[in-house]
Amino acid sequence: MVALGNASYALYLIHVPILKLFVRFGLVATHFYPVFFAVCVGLSLVSSRFFEAPIRSWMMEQFEARRFGRAVEERSIAYSEGVGD
Repeated sequence: MVALGNASYALYLIHVPILKLFVRFGLVATHFYPVFFAVCVGLSLVSSRFFEAPIRSWMMEQFEARRFGRAVEERSIAYSEGVGD
C-alpha cells in the first residue's frame, strides 16, 4: 500500500495517455476496465521505482553535497582569514 501511495503521482500522470491508447485501439468496453486499471497501476509502480526514486535520490545527494560543501567552504575561508580565532 505504501508503494502505491508513493506512485500516486505517477498514476495520475500515466492514466490519461493509457486511456487515450485504449480509446485509440477500441478497448473501451467495461470488461477492459480491470485491464486498464492493472496497466495503469503497474506502469505507475514501475515508473516510481525505476525512474522517480533514483532521480529523487540523486537530487537529494546533489542538494546535500552543495549545502554541506558550501558550509565547509565558508568555514575554511573564515578560519584562513583569522575570523574563527
